[in-house]
Amino acid sequence: MNFRDSEEIAGLMMEKGWELTDSPEEADAAIFNTCSVRKHAEDRAISNVGALAPLKKKRPGLVIGVVGCMAKAHGRKIIDRVPIVDFIAGPANIYDIPAAVDAIMARRKDLVISTDKVSRPYIGNIAYHTSGISALVTIMEGCNNFCSYCIVPYVRGREVGRPADDIIDEIKALADNGYKEVTLLGQNVNSYADKSGVSLNDTSQSGTSPFTRLLGRINGIEGIERVRFLTSHPKDASEALFKAMRDLPKVCEHLHLPLQSGSDKILKSMNRGYTASEYLKKVELLRKYVADCALTTDIIVGYPGESDEDFRMTEKVMREAGFNSAFIFKYSPRPPAKASGFDDDVPKKVKEERNQALLRLRDKMSSALDREFIGGETEVLVEQICRKEKHKVSGRNRQNIKVVFEGGRALIGAIKKVKVSSVVGHTLAGTALLALLAAGLPLMPAAAETIDEYFVSGDYENTVREGVKLVQSYKEKDKLYYMIGTSLNKLGRYDLARKNFNILMDTAPKSRFAPLAQLGIADSYYLSSDYKNARACYEKYLSKYPKSEGGAVAYFRLAKCAQKEGNWQSARNYYQKVKSEYPMSFEAQTASDALRDEILFFTVQVGSFNKKANALRLCDELVKKGYEASIVKSSGDTEESYKVRVGRLGDRDSAEALAKKLRAEGLPTKVLP
Repeated sequence: MNFRDSEEIAGLMMEKGWELTDSPEEADAAIFNTCSVRKHAEDRAISNVGALAPLKKKRPGLVIGVVGCMAKAHGRKIIDRVPIVDFIAGPANIYDIPAAVDAIMARRKDLVISTDKVSRPYIGNIAYHTSGISALVTIMEGCNNFCSYCIVPYVRGREVGRPADDIIDEIKALADNGYKEVTLLGQNVNSYADKSGVSLNDTSQSGTSPFTRLLGRINGIEGIERVRFLTSHPKDASEALFKAMRDLPKVCEHLHLPLQSGSDKILKSMNRGYTASEYLKKVELLRKYVADCALTTDIIVGYPGESDEDFRMTEKVMREAGFNSAFIFKYSPRPPAKASGFDDDVPKKVKEERNQALLRLRDKMSSALDREFIGGETEVLVEQICRKEKHKVSGRNRQNIKVVFEGGRALIGAIKKVKVSSVVGHTLAGTALLALLAAGLPLMPAAAETIDEYFVSGDYENTVREGVKLVQSYKEKDKLYYMIGTSLNKLGRYDLARKNFNILMDTAPKSRFAPLAQLGIADSYYLSSDYKNARACYEKYLSKYPKSEGGAVAYFRLAKCAQKEGNWQSARNYYQKVKSEYPMSFEAQTASDALRDEILFFTVQVGSFNKKANALRLCDELVKKGYEASIVKSSGDTEESYKVRVGRLGDRDSAEALAKKLRAEGLPTKVLP
């Protein structure tokens, strides 16, 4: 919800002539959209706002605003705490933000506080969406449930449904602009009712509800291939919804259904409106209609009054429900939610222990369910090129699980069938299946220039499909075999790639493409994780073609093979070889980065923190105990983190022994690599 709110704020400002910038130094206004669901989120927001104090001192004209749930919850106290803030605006006042900025810029010294609205009077049709394949679409705002622990009804107000026709118009526009997937958003998305006031329980139209009827209309929009929605409340998860998920082909097989607790006592105190057995009956009904549906959830540990027995009930329900994944939160009071007046009687240490126990259970269950995909096919909407492995693409399957496979930029936005071969973390890895040619249709070969265009643009499927038709007529057969072999490598068809490379080397051993074919054979083994054969082929290449341009790639790949096999000294030697013999190559720079940043030894990670101070605190404690501890800064897709790691060991057995010792001290551990 907050991400879409941020898009809407950006869209509102852009409608007034503003432009987005990634740099605070270039900005005339900086707006922080905040969350109040957890105290940790509020602390981070205050820290991020405060970080602009030096810039504000340097440029007093910079307008700084704090908006969203935290602004509504704390009001003027935010400005008292961070005096550089010029205005605040609650979620219901989102459409007042451009006027607030204008007022500040006109008068400069006056504060603007815009938190008067109890709930959003309407949901605007803001056209702006960040570029991509998937878009977020708000269909409702607010919540009527008043769960005892939750601040949402107090900061976002009561439920306001958006007119269905407005939703449909926005999604049609998204389809026209190339978006393939929409995710419908609402605090309780399945209790949607449009402004006509038709309630969820109105099933007079053939056992449907306003939400399922909306899903049906979206399912019919041309150009939209997938529909998702979140978050759903269990009390409103009906048979009509499950039937719609079964019957509407574009609605994906994934449901996020927050459990919160497996204890009836705690659920009653939380005011959730269902018991544990009723929740499990909903899950059973869901799987009756949508057998392959992935189920994810939210759980709170350490809620006031939660006993050991209550916690064991939550563990039991987790196992019985069979969640694909879960967000596990430690309870923290959120005034003015009802539970904030209860005695927060579960000790911090107990909350942490229960949190870690459920995280371990979640990971075990997720891994088992992910492995069930191995050997089968799954449908993937390709979203992007992988950040680190540029020869691969990533996307999500219908169950909302990330999938990675070989491919180029031309595949972005396409839906591909992928055969899953392995699981890395919670990501599926596999090979895209080549599209089958319709039997009996005449095969018209593409022009030679078209094959080149396919290959250069990264359209490897068409390079292979059209290339095999031209084998007899193509003048530069060596070039054609090279393009087909390389494309097959990109598509994960390694055996066929080697076959084409070998034909090239047998028929044209003196061709300018022959060295590249030898390198391609080595790459085929490397990409399929056959590091022994990969090493042999890279070494053969270096022996046969000494000082060739591909030598940098060969040495770099040899370093990677050694690294994968835990031969750290060999990896370092190969990286140094790249730097010394090919100093001007791209691989030389990457080798320098690897020698500086990569783990060329076994180590044990014991924590990851958003704040450097927290990482330093743990690191200092470990050093005082005699451990060799260090901090590694990591930049992810959305934020930086600081990872604490212990030891530099030459073999995995030693690392596992160290991890066991650290776990005995109550630390979470992960052996790397």
